[in-house]
Amino acid sequence: MNSSSVSLDNSLLFFSKSFFELTKARLAISVVFSSVVGYLLAVDSFDLYTLVLLSIGGYCMVGASNSFNQIIEKDIDVLMDRTKNRPIPSKKCLSILLFTFQLF
Repeated sequence: MNSSSVSLDNSLLFFSKSFFELTKARLAISVVFSSVVGYLLAVDSFDLYTLVLLSIGGYCMVGASNSFNQIIEKDIDVLMDRTKNRPIPSKKCLSILLFTFQLF
């Protein structure tokens, strides 16, 4: 394995870890889970396509709002022990890159 593939593997690992930190994956997944359960309880005829769209769209919405919240609170997060290691206060991610990312 050459050094460029190792670097790419590390970059992908870093990106995915940062993505899940920024979107607060555990919170987002719990919201998506509750919406999926609500869908399954209310639907008359099950549609896998709708369920997939609900799950992906729900995760994206919750993730974007969590990311935007971290941008807004970056100055406060630096001061708190509990939040100072988040991607923005710890300078793992730039706010402008995160803002651009969450728009899409």
